[in-house]
Amino acid sequence: MNAIVKKGKLSELIYQYRGYIPLPLLLIVLIWSRPSLWSYIIGTSILFLGESIRIWAAGYIQQYRGSKIEAEHLITGGPYAYIRNPLYLGNFFIGLGCCIISRLFFSFPLFLLLYLVGYGIIIPREESYLEQKFGEEYTNYSHTVPRLIPRFKKITSPTGSFQWQVILTKEIYTIIILATIIIIFTLKR
Repeated sequence: MNAIVKKGKLSELIYQYRGYIPLPLLLIVLIWSRPSLWSYIIGTSILFLGESIRIWAAGYIQQYRGSKIEAEHLITGGPYAYIRNPLYLGNFFIGLGCCIISRLFFSFPLFLLLYLVGYGIIIPREESYLEQKFGEEYTNYSHTVPRLIPRFKKITSPTGSFQWQVILTKEIYTIIILATIIIIFTLKR
């Protein structure tokens, strides 16, 4: 089963269209949301936390928006010194923030299901690639740094450096989408 998840057609499709998968749930949440002042304040704060994590993580990697998994170097610096998938942790907080803002209680279990199934397929696919490309270096890294729940002890000798250019060319799309979402929630208030 694990080999199917890592290399199957479904896995390939999910990876290729991973940015579009949450859109139906997002549209439902935006259309039927009924934000209160407190849900807006708390949810927006959590959403900003998620995007801050994404910005920190994205600044350390060059390729992360493509339809194929690519990596020139194994990055272990910045947030990658504490967690192997900080972009996905950031996405969790962004989704959670949207659910809180919306005050649609059915959105929480739907989001959690979508998150667990989607990343349950995407992460093993990426890890398989990294293990094949970097071998023992990645294996040692994966045994030291947890997948999705950060540890607060930094690894020794992290690699990579933060590049603002990546944020301005790649993460800017996420920032624009989130700004639009916040504007829509603001108008619904």
